[in-house]
Amino acid sequence: RGDSMLRHFFVGDLIVPIVECKADLASISTGADGEPDDTGNLLWASSTLVSSLLLRCRSLLGATDVLELGCGSGFCGLVARQIARSVVFSDREPRMRRLTRRNLDLQPFKHLAPSNVEAYGWAKGDAWPAGKFGLVIASDVLYGPHESMRTSPEELSRFVEMLESTLACGGMAIVAYVERNCL
Repeated sequence: RGDSMLRHFFVGDLIVPIVECKADLASISTGADGEPDDTGNLLWASSTLVSSLLLRCRSLLGATDVLELGCGSGFCGLVARQIARSVVFSDREPRMRRLTRRNLDLQPFKHLAPSNVEAYGWAKGDAWPAGKFGLVIASDVLYGPHESMRTSPEELSRFVEMLESTLACGGMAIVAYVERNCL
């Protein structure tokens, strides 16, 4: 489709094809500046940092269940899926879950870790996973179109509570954020 672009990302010795969507910007929420916010449709710098960390911990992840919060395109989870026991991709936005499923279907190796896509989030009323995970990944999620983490400390508090609730004993969380739009 003319509204999306297939890109191949090389992460170590892994090749991860994903679709980035620029389509349907009219249906995407707007940011504080009134412009469309296509955040989850694109791959951001901190995702590559998280993926690099995953590869460095490759030997530890073989027996680990991974949860990716606010997965967007699913890039970090796709890398984790190649080395972990199982991966749950989660995003509260239906269009992001559709994009993640589309990217899962693109992957060349179908025999990788089992995975599923869920509608988890930390906004008031969102569903949370019932299970525990050895690794929880959250890349570029601590902000929002309305700078919600700055204006709503309750949302940040729910995010931290969700991390605590979903981490298995001895588990690890990787939360990454790179400041964008700074002068």
